[in-house]
Amino acid sequence: MTLKKSRPNSDWITSEESCTLLKLSRPTFDKRRKEFHLKEYPRQGRLWFSRKQLADRILLQTPKSISSQVNLTEASCSRVSQIKRKGNVYDLRSLHSIDPFGIICFLCTIISEKDKFSVII
Repeated sequence: MTLKKSRPNSDWITSEESCTLLKLSRPTFDKRRKEFHLKEYPRQGRLWFSRKQLADRILLQTPKSISSQVNLTEASCSRVSQIKRKGNVYDLRSLHSIDPFGIICFLCTIISEKDKFSVII
C-alpha cells in the first residue's frame, strides 16, 4: 500500500511553488522567508508555506520609503512604472498626487497588462 502525497491544506504551497509564484530563485526565496519571518510547515518531507502569508508579507509589501512618493500628473505619465511592485502589483499608496490625465495613463497601463494584476489602495 502506497501513501499518496497530497497537499496538507489547500492554502499551503511548497517552496518550489512559492519560488515560481514570487518569480525568485531558491536562494533569494530562502533569504526573503527569513527576512519576512515566514512560518513554515514541515509535512511529508517537504516545507509548506501559507499562500496568504506569502502574499501579505512579500508580494504586497509596503513601499520602502514613504518619502519617495510619486506625482502622477499630465507631465509625468511615464511614472506609472514607479508604482509597480513585484509582479503585476500596483501600489497606489505611494501616490502623492494624481490628476485626470494620470488616471487615464494608469488605466491604460493596467488594461494593457497581459497577465492578472492587483492594485493596492
